[in-house]
Amino acid sequence: MNTAHILQEQAIAAAEKQKWDDAVEANSKILEIESTNISAMNRLGFCYLQKGDRAKAKKTYQRVLEVDQYNGIAKKYLTLLANSKGVIPTAMGSFHENFIEEPGKTKTIALCRLADPSILSVMPVATSCRLTVKQHWIAVETDRGAYLGSLPDDLSHTLSKLIKGGNTYKTVIKAASKTSCIVFIKEVSRSKKQAHLNSFPSLLNARTSGIHEELLLDSSPVDVSETGHEREIADDFVDDFTEDAS
Repeated sequence: MNTAHILQEQAIAAAEKQKWDDAVEANSKILEIESTNISAMNRLGFCYLQKGDRAKAKKTYQRVLEVDQYNGIAKKYLTLLANSKGVIPTAMGSFHENFIEEPGKTKTIALCRLADPSILSVMPVATSCRLTVKQHWIAVETDRGAYLGSLPDDLSHTLSKLIKGGNTYKTVIKAASKTSCIVFIKEVSRSKKQAHLNSFPSLLNARTSGIHEELLLDSSPVDVSETGHEREIADDFVDDFTEDAS
């Protein structure tokens, strides 16, 4: 195992524990060895965001684009930096715990009836969402009311009954791009009358509980088969995010 790979593991482990100074140091050392290492630069930019150093984050992501002008991760965070002073969380909270799989209680799912690409493209990983039961489906919205997409009809049918029956759920964005939005849904509580019912009898795309580098980088490689723009969204999501800054 070479030095750069060892440092990469150290950088990711530090980020998992929210030890941003250690993560900055590890990623910086990688770049001393491999000056054009895109992954290290993206991780470094993310660490600066978590430390609240927007200037260094911006400079780092601009450096990424000098090497890879089409890099989606750098473009996403530069857009966030340009459009808002408050959109990017300076502490990720229980980032690791957000994506731990529990049989019968969690599910990773690709949304359908997607919102406009301009909204999805600026969505950070781990953004908290809410499930809103409609007449025939469930909408997924941010806590501030911006529509992202809907759950597939079969899952909407099942969860609608469980939510109306008293179950509660936590939903966070696992990955987002212009053409997809992947969310992670976790059962928080189960009503007594539904105590025998699993929310998710079989997990889709079950994975290990360990955090993956692509989550730290907010990568979104998954496409969804069903698309189409839902118009029940906030008039201007970016303006919504900049309210606090005005």
